[in-house]
Amino acid sequence: ARVTGVQTCALPILTIRWKKLYGANGYRLYRSKSKNSGYSLYKTLSGGATSCKLTGLSGYTYFKLIPYRNVNGGRSEERRV
Repeated sequence: ARVTGVQTCALPILTIRWKKLYGANGYRLYRSKSKNSGYSLYKTLSGGATSCKLTGLSGYTYFKLIPYRNVNGGRSEERRV
């Protein structure tokens, strides 16, 4: 999903927003301290979610938002967009 906005209130709080992706059952938000590696799952969000408030951040933190959909009786499949 393409992120459409980022808003900081007061560090360490950040809110990201995106447009709902048709067919997605949810989104997985990954974070890392390095831009190109070391991403780990931070949150799993429902398919209706279009924003997420992130707390407890310090220093540079990189995020990837990956939509997923349930296939074959519940198994989830990630789809990069």
